[in-house]
Amino acid sequence: MCAASQLWKQIRPALALTLLLALPAAATIVRYLPLEEQAHTAAVVVVAVAGEQNCAWGSNSALIYTDTRFRVEQWVKGRGAAETLVARQLGGVIGDMGQSVAGTPVFRTGGRYVLFLAERGDGRYRVVGFSQGAYPVVRSVGGKQKVMPSLASAGGVELVGGVGKGGNGDGKKLPLGEFLSRIRSILGQE
Repeated sequence: MCAASQLWKQIRPALALTLLLALPAAATIVRYLPLEEQAHTAAVVVVAVAGEQNCAWGSNSALIYTDTRFRVEQWVKGRGAAETLVARQLGGVIGDMGQSVAGTPVFRTGGRYVLFLAERGDGRYRVVGFSQGAYPVVRSVGGKQKVMPSLASAGGVELVGGVGKGGNGDGKKLPLGEFLSRIRSILGQE
């Protein structure tokens, strides 16, 4: 046996292990959407409170979807006939079976959000840009309402095609009024 062949047999297991360890971790790859694109892409932009959530199997019985009913407090773009709307996202739990997709928003019942939503064509909406179009509204220490950076900064998501951190760009909490004014300005409403 030649020396090169013997050397190859010796290093092959180490090389295989090195290549396996070099593979990137599983992530959802999402194209970065600046706030301007989110605003123009969305059919509606609302401030809403998450309510009832229902999980169901998709038509192929392979995927679980969660429908979240939102009570709309303020329409920033578009106008709906009802005071509520339903957003559907991938993932959920049915019985002892659960599915999750990194980058898909998970809404807390009673949580308040600024949502950028696109129509699905079935009477429901989807969040624009996976979690990039869902901004939790929280109360700061002083009691003021602030918008959290986009959920796209959560683990398991790789944003490509931009350098921002999602939505408000700088990764800092913004006062709700300032964030909504920024959206209206982008849409030419101010």
